[in-house]
Amino acid sequence: MTDVPKILIVDDEQSICYVLKVNLELEGFSVDTAFSAEEALAKRLERYDLFLLDVMMEHMSGFDLAKVIRGREELCDSYHFLHSEGLGGGPAGRIQQWRRRLHSQTFFNA
Repeated sequence: MTDVPKILIVDDEQSICYVLKVNLELEGFSVDTAFSAEEALAKRLERYDLFLLDVMMEHMSGFDLAKVIRGREELCDSYHFLHSEGLGGGPAGRIQQWRRRLHSQTFFNA
């Protein structure tokens, strides 16, 4: 049995988290969500292979969260993908964009 890649979505808009989670799970990924950078940092981050981070969040941006994650030695092999409201024409466009990227690039070992 192969390990299913685990993704953490961090976005302060719960509806976006929900739509992304459902669609990525349909693609075969294991997905968790956090509605703030602080909530994400309270999780066991070493469990995740990929972090999808909203750029603009209250208190701590996705850029700042990515810096914190990158600074942790046990997470240096993880991938980070930042997104913004302006990309892809809303959640549906972002899902199509991420689906193409996740399947066309080698994010995970086969």
